[in-house]
Amino acid sequence: MKLLLILFLLPLLTTATVSMARRNKETLPLVMEHFVLADLRALLLRLDASIRTNDPALYATLQAPLSEAEIQALEKKYKTEVPAELRELYRWKNGQRFDDKTRSLFGNKTFMTLEEALMNRDELNDLTTSEQTEDQFKIRNWWRVSWIPVFENGGGDYLCYDTEGTFTGKPGQIVDYYHSETYRRVVSPGLSAFLEAIVNVVDKKVEDEDDYTRAHHAGYPRSFDLEQ
Repeated sequence: MKLLLILFLLPLLTTATVSMARRNKETLPLVMEHFVLADLRALLLRLDASIRTNDPALYATLQAPLSEAEIQALEKKYKTEVPAELRELYRWKNGQRFDDKTRSLFGNKTFMTLEEALMNRDELNDLTTSEQTEDQFKIRNWWRVSWIPVFENGGGDYLCYDTEGTFTGKPGQIVDYYHSETYRRVVSPGLSAFLEAIVNVVDKKVEDEDDYTRAHHAGYPRSFDLEQ
């Protein structure tokens, strides 16, 4: 009798187990994203307090945050979806005001507004497909449509949020795009690590961002030669 009951229940248990595993597989990334974003929000609060306290002149150049509705309007305008981490960043501050008093937030680069970031990304994306594009854009990985420029130096160079994981296979990393160099650097394994480096520079705990990244993330920054 027990054997018959087991044989009857086994298919039901197997189905339930598979169904539970499938639900867990679908739910786990959402749970992980929740914790990642929660940590990022906490880090942005630290960054805000650090800049406000240690560099009020720099803080004064940071612009008011975007609302979710404003982000969605820009997504519609530029026919794209802004990654969750960047949404959080721009819900903190919408880049920097740019004038003769503007100071860099990272190295020699200033923080772009979301509209500037998406507009510059589209212009660079167009160069990868235009029949009249400059020759260097035909070089593999010169520019990737998966990159979203977030910081700029005013000379055509950008720090980009990489949704694809170029070179390393790790989406969400920060890539240094040089408009005339034949190499690219992955400067940080992720946005949180990148912002943590800025906090430590503003707090005067390290000399520059690369020092912090090297100390806490082995192998970074990483440099990659482009294929000619």
